[in-house]
Amino acid sequence: MTELPVACTLSDRELAERRGGLLSDLRRHRQETRWLSDGVALRFPPGPSVIACLAEFIRLESQCCQFLRFHLTVEPDGGPVWLELTGPGGTRDFLAGELELTGGLAAHRTACGDGPDGDGEGGDSPVQPIREPGSSSTDRK
Repeated sequence: MTELPVACTLSDRELAERRGGLLSDLRRHRQETRWLSDGVALRFPPGPSVIACLAEFIRLESQCCQFLRFHLTVEPDGGPVWLELTGPGGTRDFLAGELELTGGLAAHRTACGDGPDGDGEGGDSPVQPIREPGSSSTDRK
């Protein structure tokens, strides 16, 4: 099997729309970022609207970023939701730039609800320090 290029096929306009909508939603709900050798693991709060948002993200991104591998884990008993995005060499740097994972969080109402748990109740999402590419990571629990 040949390795797919690390590239997104969205036009500049489509990427701007995605960043202002769905990607903004994900950054707002993200509670933790852990850099992996071949990508990133993102932790989110539990809840059906967050899971629906992540499923939509996977559906859309798997079409324009075909090199990405998606692994969604919903921990038992109301535990966190983890989304791992991995791929071939260069994926981690690509994700840091394209998903703007080192940027701030959006503060507007979105399709994923406007509360930190996606319940539509408002409020700010708890923000954990972001580990930059190249820093060490620990095991998820």
